[in-house]
Amino acid sequence: MNSDELKKDFFWPEPSEGYRSWASAPTIKMDLGGLFYADESDYELSHMVWAAKNVAQIAEVACREDDVPRIEANILDRRSFNAAVGKGDDGYNIGVLRGFVSGAVLASTSLSIRLPQIGDDRNALLYAGIMIQFVTAHEVTHARNGHVDFKRAKRPGTLMAEAVESTDWTWSLISQTLEYDADAGGFLHAANNVLRLEQRRGLNGAAFVMRTSEAEMTAQSRILGRAIGTYFLLTHGEIAILGDAHTKTHPPAIVRCTSAYLVFFEIVSRVDGLSPEGVRQCLEAYVTGCSEAEIVLGEGRNALLAVTELDDEPFRLTGFHLSEPDNFVPSMYMRRNMMSQETRAYLARLQACWPTIKPELLKLKLGSHNLA
Repeated sequence: MNSDELKKDFFWPEPSEGYRSWASAPTIKMDLGGLFYADESDYELSHMVWAAKNVAQIAEVACREDDVPRIEANILDRRSFNAAVGKGDDGYNIGVLRGFVSGAVLASTSLSIRLPQIGDDRNALLYAGIMIQFVTAHEVTHARNGHVDFKRAKRPGTLMAEAVESTDWTWSLISQTLEYDADAGGFLHAANNVLRLEQRRGLNGAAFVMRTSEAEMTAQSRILGRAIGTYFLLTHGEIAILGDAHTKTHPPAIVRCTSAYLVFFEIVSRVDGLSPEGVRQCLEAYVTGCSEAEIVLGEGRNALLAVTELDDEPFRLTGFHLSEPDNFVPSMYMRRNMMSQETRAYLARLQACWPTIKPELLKLKLGSHNLA
């Protein structure tokens, strides 16, 4: 499915040429993305233009640094909380749906209002920006790691994560394993930006250079946890592992949260100059952020009162964390179950599937980077 087909036939009505030209979001060197939908009086227009510039910039970086021949990324006019990637004769095409941007902005505003402030997180778009980074880089990973071409060779259809028959458990496992890998790529991109890390190639794999203090990294880890936890909560109606989870295209939210945490553990463990105590504090701050997201958005809604009753100003001045002893807001499902036996067993299935498809992906991947 090429870019015009993806935009015109699958997602939205054709806008006027003048509107398309005005709303497009070209990057510095390439016209790789834009905003394509027809309502010029839309009250969300400013948010959509902002999001379009973000996804286009990520597409440009992928083309420049990852040797991907061409990726076009656009905001598309569909109201579901989702994104899609396909491939046509004009290259790879990513669509971040309007519903995703709307939901991310609304959730970001809620987090900024209801939770204690961390640095400049009163910026209502802070968390939405991180979610857009994650989801766009997730779709870019599908392209550069060979997932799209692998899927096109194995299954009919033009988009990456099309519905799986409920009886096709084998392909469902493969699809979820590809999503597991794409999550790792999306998370790495978001974490590098949020934590202000510089990634380098080391003797034993990736290494990261810290460009800020340990205290700042800890604070940013909590912000990252809030954003990523929110994304998974909004993407899935349930965060528990349901009985039919093995028939879906994506792993359950709790499994995706756990795999992201394990990637985060690998990242902070490889940061040059970060002390063991600093690593521990970053990990705790990240999980605290995920738990805070669940308090506001997830099954922990009944604990929201415990957060809003706290006095914000002393909270910020003392560096008080929700997870400190004697001041603990209930940990909710996410924290309790991220490392449960059921979650670890589910993740082990995906990790066992990975070596069976990796050799084919190595032949299809783009660029010089290593697969997981």
